[in-house]
Amino acid sequence: QTWGVWFERRRPRSTNARFMSMAWDRNNSCLICQGGLATGLQGIAPGRNLEITPTFTSNRTDLRDALGGGLRNGSVSSDAGLDARIGLTPALALNATLNPDFSQVETDVAQLNVNQRFALFFPERRPFFLEGADLFATPLQAVFTRTIADPTYGTKLSGKNGSNAYGVLVAQDRQTNLLLPGPQGSSSTTLDQSTTTMIGRYRRDIGSSSTVGLLYTGREGVDYHNRLAGVDAFVRPFGPLTTRFQIVGSATEYPDAVVTDLDQPAGSFSGTAVESRAILSTRGLEVGLNFNQRSPGFRADAGFVPSVGRRSVNLWGGPTFWGRPSSFLTSLTIHTGAWHNAEWNGDLLDQGVWTWINFNGPAQSNFWINPNVQRQRFQGVEYRLQRTWFGGGIRPTGNLGFNLSGNFGPQIDFANNQPAYQLALQPAIDVRVGRHLEGRVSHNFLRLSRDGDQIFSANLSQLRAVYSASTRMFARVILQYSQVDRNPTRFASAVPLSSRSLLTSLLLSYKVNPLTVVFVGYGDNRDGETSVDGLRSPFEQSNRTLFLKLGYAWRP
Repeated sequence: QTWGVWFERRRPRSTNARFMSMAWDRNNSCLICQGGLATGLQGIAPGRNLEITPTFTSNRTDLRDALGGGLRNGSVSSDAGLDARIGLTPALALNATLNPDFSQVETDVAQLNVNQRFALFFPERRPFFLEGADLFATPLQAVFTRTIADPTYGTKLSGKNGSNAYGVLVAQDRQTNLLLPGPQGSSSTTLDQSTTTMIGRYRRDIGSSSTVGLLYTGREGVDYHNRLAGVDAFVRPFGPLTTRFQIVGSATEYPDAVVTDLDQPAGSFSGTAVESRAILSTRGLEVGLNFNQRSPGFRADAGFVPSVGRRSVNLWGGPTFWGRPSSFLTSLTIHTGAWHNAEWNGDLLDQGVWTWINFNGPAQSNFWINPNVQRQRFQGVEYRLQRTWFGGGIRPTGNLGFNLSGNFGPQIDFANNQPAYQLALQPAIDVRVGRHLEGRVSHNFLRLSRDGDQIFSANLSQLRAVYSASTRMFARVILQYSQVDRNPTRFASAVPLSSRSLLTSLLLSYKVNPLTVVFVGYGDNRDGETSVDGLRSPFEQSNRTLFLKLGYAWRP
């Protein structure tokens, strides 16, 4: 056998140095094509690649029926599950899970959801769905496995044979969450029924660095279905130029309650979507063009597509300047571009021009600024906005890092459809103490005001600390506190004067190996609010959960 291979070492000190085992032509965006060749590999025989992991989970959840009341003790519930992985061939694997429990998965990074029109995105973290996830990735995010919220079972077959890669995922979900997209916002709902999700993927290598693929996704329930199919391609005509293209169609039918209550199309309806991108990237220049369109009837319920009924185009480009090995400057990139988004009928959504300046320097420092000028139309009202995004970070030592990002400028108050001014800041500090303790403290601040009068201010703080006693054992603490203060006179509908919440997550983990594990965890949520008349409810626990999970990896 002959393998492509390269070795790389990065040394991010006062100068960010990168050492590679082969010469890298930055005018060729295909890095893997430039790897060295390892020849003479022979006599390679696969072992018995079989893992069976039975799991046992026990938990108790206590709930508070109403603020001011006491916690009602829940009953202890226990469940058994089973995970299995079989290497059918060195390049083909079958994964299966039965009644999985993901209690040990880390809490999502906190995000503020005030003055937001579209659903927030949270990345997948569950091991069963992460393995082989790159095979199902396409230009349009038609596959987003977090839509499978509480699976009863799941099976996944993925592998490659020569130039052909293929994958199939089937899962039954106890919980059916729906994301209902639109051109100017999205909403969500949950169906009181289970659904079965099936995802099929085929991809073929063309030449040394191009691919073409097929994708199918389907969700089936009672009086509900969503089916999607399409073709996609990644083509590299020559070294610096890469292009991506995908066209898909969908067919959907919602239950009558969703149609009536959430103003969705009745009966069976369909739609199409097109995603395309071309990028020319060399050592000193990058130019790109994006175009996408999604018809009003398009749905990707097994994916994450929060907006439909729109056409979008974005053109950008600019140079990159590289410093010498001993200079203060590592790189300086200056990009500028323009975009235009319109509804399906041609009405303007937003358009504008932007500039992005990015500096990389000593001590792993990075600073960027991104001003833009735009016109935006929301619910029939047109706004002219001048916004500036900025950010940066520096790591003066290997044990300490600082980051800050944010934005400021005119913004739309979407809840009341009026002009406003927004200030957002997101500072963070990463700390490592010795070889065993590391932590991150972050804060998210957002303030919206009009004519100097505050509409609301939101604060969200998170502390994450991990103590690794050994390579097998660690303890993790996550605290998230949020508070939103509002000016009721600035809202068209009744809102509380203030609301606050605190999430606590504690986890103790012991791993003999990645699958033979013991997890002990505790979590609770506390809530409180202040009404318009100044009545302050107590800051009390709304729930608390204690869980134990055991897993044993059996390798016959």
